[in-house]
Parts: sequence; C-alpha cells; structure tokens
Amino acid sequence: MDKDTLIRSLLLFVAVTNQVLVFLGHSTIPVGNPMVEQIIATIFTVISSFIVWFKTNYLTKTGKLLKKILNQNGLLRFKKKFKRWNLSLSLMPVMAGKK
Repeated sequence: MDKDTLIRSLLLFVAVTNQVLVFLGHSTIPVGNPMVEQIIATIFTVISSFIVWFKTNYLTKTGKLLKKILNQNGLLRFKKKFKRWNLSLSLMPVMAGKK
C-alpha cells in the first residue's frame, strides 16, 4: 500500500469514526450548536468519501490510460476475480448433475 492510499484510508476512517461519535451524541468538534456539529461532520464524511472514491477509481484521463495499460498486460486484479467467478457460475449446473 502506498503512502497516498494509506492517508486516504485514514482520512475516511477518521471521518466515519467522527460521524458515528456525533451520531451517538459525543461532541467531537467544539461548536455550541449540536445541529451545526452534525452538519460539519456530515460534510466532512461526504467530502472524504468522494476523495477516496475518486482516487481509487479510474476516472481521470490518466487513470483511464493506466487502466487500459494494466488490462492489456493482465495486471488488473479484479478482472481475474470476475473471470473466475463467472466461470464458477457457469459450472454450477454441471456440478449439481444437471445439464
């Protein structure tokens, strides 16, 4: 795991933990109004989630090019898992004794 992935994962963990603590009534941000605290925690969680989602998917032009190169060289891990999963689904009737 590279440094950027670790930082994004920790950011999301802190955001979700903060959201749960606010939901349970614990004051994590020193603001007088509980409603403002909930709004700030929600915005923090949404932004953190968006950053993690955007960075771990191939959405940019460079990311799409990287995905294409990885796919051409057979280095995309999830692609292999899906192929194996589809193969096992197609063999289910055979394994059950049905044709």
